[in-house]
Amino acid sequence: MYAMITNWEFSEISDEMINTVETVFFPRLKAAGAMDVYNIKTSETSATVVSIWPDQATADKAMEAVSNVRSEATNSFDSTIVSAQSGPVVVKA
Repeated sequence: MYAMITNWEFSEISDEMINTVETVFFPRLKAAGAMDVYNIKTSETSATVVSIWPDQATADKAMEAVSNVRSEATNSFDSTIVSAQSGPVVVKA
């Protein structure tokens, strides 16, 4: 498995934003091959998105979709990507 992690800052996290993420953006990542996608609220104005992919090749093929989702989310909400990392999942419980 392979994981992508994106850390975000927002002016606010609203119910409308959460609904859009759940009904618009995450389904697009799933359609691109993600096995699971999680949005973790880390503070009142920050969140981390973790997407799990079957392997790096699938994640690499999906990078255009991932980039489009990131760009559209940044434009849709008053938000900034603070950092993005990716790598192989080495332990799963």
